Amino acid sequence: MTAVGVALAILVGMGWALAGLAALLLLGLLIPLRASGMVKDLAVSESGGANLEPTSWRVQVDWGFGLVRFSSAKEPGSEIGAEWRVLGFTRPLDRGGRRRTKRQARQERAKERRPRWISAREALSLLPELRLCTARLWRSLGLEAKGDLAYGLEDPYLTGLCEGLRAMVPCPEDLRLTPDFGEARLEGWAQVRMTLIPIKPAVVLVGTLFRRSVRRIWWSRLKARFAGTA
Repeated sequence: MTAVGVALAILVGMGWALAGLAALLLLGLLIPLRASGMVKDLAVSESGGANLEPTSWRVQVDWGFGLVRFSSAKEPGSEIGAEWRVLGFTRPLDRGGRRRTKRQARQERAKERRPRWISAREALSLLPELRLCTARLWRSLGLEAKGDLAYGLEDPYLTGLCEGLRAMVPCPEDLRLTPDFGEARLEGWAQVRMTLIPIKPAVVLVGTLFRRSVRRIWWSRLKARFAGTA
């Protein structure tokens, strides 16, 4: 076989391999992901720490019609239980590792902070696109929820941003969310159920990224990075 024939065979093989990977990816995006969970007496805050002694929860995530499943449960006063189930084989998850102190956690978060990638003016210009994208994503999640939660993030700006996003989508009538701009915390109870076909939010996100007002922002950053000026 000549060198041209060998090269052509390699190219054909690579083409079939890429086509196979694309087919597997598409198949994975078409398989539904189902999740359900509940939590009661949740009390986690920056000032008080994580008081999980009275907390109870149950979480289950199922993909591939039961081929892959993750579940976690906790009762008041008991330890956290979690396990993976893959193709009928179950593997419990242990709670290992060293516990970090609150001061160490704050120091690590401070090191991880980075300047905002997008300016306030650009963020305001994207609000119409964000409203449209958020509404479409919400519909694609197949989400049902109810509960009463008080929440806050470490940065009040992010808490305000979450409130802005929440105003853009129809919040379930049985789910009450109360923002706290004073500290990072999450307290209350909730029940959630979701049936997600991954290709739906993927199409929404890709379509949003390539809309003109969004594309001009990330494309300019990308060109600057390749030019070595970012």
